[in-house]
Amino acid sequence: YRASFRQTFEEFTAPTGVWKWAIGWSLISLAGLIMAYDGWRRVAYNFDKPDSLTEEKLKKQLQFHIAARQGPMRHLSSKWDYETG
Repeated sequence: YRASFRQTFEEFTAPTGVWKWAIGWSLISLAGLIMAYDGWRRVAYNFDKPDSLTEEKLKKQLQFHIAARQGPMRHLSSKWDYETG
């Protein structure tokens, strides 16, 4: 080791690497915010489905639309059993 403990010009002008620390903590903070938002979204928007989305109501709705001939029904009317209604 050298006898002089003074820094050389190259040593005191060398980059410190603080930018790595700043980017690392920024990414960790961003990940934490994303996880907090996702958790909040799961709790805040966890509502029960409306009654109109039950299988029975959807079937009645489809029956009404086919009977009323409301526009072209593609894909839906092909799955409807016209014999039993």
